[in-house]
Order: sequence, then C-alpha cells, then structure tokens
Amino acid sequence: MVTGVAEVDKALGELPAKIANKLYRQALRKGGKLVAQQAQKNLAANDSIETGALQKGIKVRAFRNVYKTGAFKTLRSGQQVAIKKADVGVQVVTSEGKHKDKGFGGAQVELGRPKTAPYQPKPFLRPALYDKENTIREFIVSDIQQQIAATKANNIK
Repeated sequence: MVTGVAEVDKALGELPAKIANKLYRQALRKGGKLVAQQAQKNLAANDSIETGALQKGIKVRAFRNVYKTGAFKTLRSGQQVAIKKADVGVQVVTSEGKHKDKGFGGAQVELGRPKTAPYQPKPFLRPALYDKENTIREFIVSDIQQQIAATKANNIK
C-alpha cells in the first residue's frame, strides 16, 4: 500500500518513466480542475462576471518542459549528445473567447489596473489555489495512489 508523498514518489520511480509521467499528468490535471472550478466560484463571489467569457475561459492545460541537464552521453558512434530531461505538469490559464486569446482580462481582474483606468484587484485564481492547497495536494496524492494500484493490478509495464 502506498501512502504519503515520499511513498508515491518512490512508487512512481519504480514504474517506467512513460507510465509514471502519464499517471502524474492525469492526477495533476484532476487537481488543476479543482482549482479551475474554485476560481470560477470565486469570480461569481467577487461580482466580477460581466459577460461570462472569463469564467468560461478558465482552462487546465498540460505542459511538458524539455531541457538540457548539462551532462553528456557518448553514443556508439562516438558522438556526444546532451542529456535532456522532461518535466510534466499542468497550469490553469484564462482566455476570453476565440478572438481575445491573450488572457489579459483575467490578469486585470486578478491584479487590478492601477495606472491607466483605476480598477481594484479582485483575486480569484490565487485564492482558489492557496485556500485549498492542502486539499488539492491530498487529492492528487490519493489519485496517484489509486492509479498506481490499478496499474500494478493490471500488470501494465
């Protein structure tokens, strides 16, 4: 039985990297959806909904960050190549419809506009994460635990 963050990390390390990344990304996406749902509720509570476009535009996006580690390996041909590492994760983003895909409206509601046209900040995204941080972390860990158990039960390699 896998319990706690350290045990989850160890159990993910025992799985093939492709499967571990998939399980990790799926669990993070579910946790990101919790943040997005709470952010939508916060927008309604802040009286920040004018057209509903910002509320509908809160999305969860997966990303993969590939970068060089600074280390090299030598191939059979004698060629040295840089070792790359890939991180996976999710981010909660805002956009306001098809044609305004810049997300500036969300930033203006979240942070305010102090210089051009004074607009008081009405945070909705940061409180969605920070107020429920422990709940989201526990949800992600328990989801990964369930996925690891299902993977091991099905002998997926």
